[in-house]
Amino acid sequence: MKLVDQFKNRLLNSKLINDSFWSIVGNLVGRGLGLVAGIYVARQLGKDIYGEYSAIKNMVLFMSVISNFGLGFTATKFVADYTKNSEHAHKLRWFIKYANRITLIFSVAVAFIIFIFSKYFADNVLEVPHLENTVKLLSILIIINSLTSTQIGIISGFRKFRDLAKINIIIGFVSFISTIVLVYYLNFLGAIYALIITQLINALLNYLLVYNTTSHIKLEISSDKSILKNIVSYSTPVALQDIIRSLSGFIMTVLLIKFSGHSELGIYNAAIQWNSAILFIPGILRNVILSYFSYYNDDAYSHNRILNITILINVIVTSCLSLGVFLFGDFISNFYGKSFSGLSVILTISVFNTIFSSVNNVFEQAYLSKSLNWQMFLIRLFREITILILFILLVNYTIFSGAYSMVIAILLISVITLSFTIYYYRIHSKKVEIS
Repeated sequence: MKLVDQFKNRLLNSKLINDSFWSIVGNLVGRGLGLVAGIYVARQLGKDIYGEYSAIKNMVLFMSVISNFGLGFTATKFVADYTKNSEHAHKLRWFIKYANRITLIFSVAVAFIIFIFSKYFADNVLEVPHLENTVKLLSILIIINSLTSTQIGIISGFRKFRDLAKINIIIGFVSFISTIVLVYYLNFLGAIYALIITQLINALLNYLLVYNTTSHIKLEISSDKSILKNIVSYSTPVALQDIIRSLSGFIMTVLLIKFSGHSELGIYNAAIQWNSAILFIPGILRNVILSYFSYYNDDAYSHNRILNITILINVIVTSCLSLGVFLFGDFISNFYGKSFSGLSVILTISVFNTIFSSVNNVFEQAYLSKSLNWQMFLIRLFREITILILFILLVNYTIFSGAYSMVIAILLISVITLSFTIYYYRIHSKKVEIS
């Protein structure tokens, strides 16, 4: 009993565990409500229209990542570093100022391009010419999403995870209520309006939290250009990695439409919804992990301890949830309606990739904390290219459907690249210990 009590007290007094707990709770509520709302949207619209909705939404998410320039994770890394020393307080304000400015410039530029060439994207890329005005309307989301990502990175660097959890819970309810009501009355357009409303409120709440956290810090008159240089140097490979990841997702969307049509895209996105739900813990813990990795970067024992704990948590959670979805695949598929026939097979294969993705998420943050950004970019580039090549081979030279070919390609390549990621990290760690 004494050992149990000691272990319990260590958990309760661990700031990492407490921050992780609040991040999990906030996202459990927020993403859980989002998942239910997503099922409702898919059921109301049907797989064809839902596929069109998914295509536009995926494009916006891809463009948002491009315009963010990798500043989500960069913000977490730099803010965590600067909070170690009170003498760097003024650097925090300058970093935040530069980060917001870069995000705004890039996101406005990308949104403007999408708005001007909305007809081309609707006609030739997404193959939904009747939705040109929708593409224009959603271009505003590129700016909002990019700013939100940077703000979340800043908040995570300050380790304000309890406050961030409260925001996520609020946004979850806003998303759920607005989606249910607006889709019921306006169908497809209702889903679009709900997206915009939710992201606007999210951006506002994040901005207020950052402002309240930093308003007491005095901003020196002279700017610190070295901070701007460091931001660009660190963010470039992170931005390229995010671009490759999102570009690959966008190309997957286009290829599924080209080879199999919007119906297969609808089935694939319905399955990916559950991947996102399972990965909510590894996903939200990325900023928590990076914040602590960066803070304890000079302490090898603490760094490795955090690495091992987070890998164990991620594997246990994702394995249990994946098994649950696997066992109840048919039951889950029935919620989407008769038009989503064949979803259960795609779903049961797809969810097991989350186990490998959750471990990869941990190592990505470890790479970023060690400034191994370019190495992580090259691994990501190899992964995405090989997935696309394997998908094309499977869909052309087998009897597999488009959605089936995609989940098989992702699963196989994820196992290979994760193995190399772990192998390289261990080699690098040994070299550092020797030196």
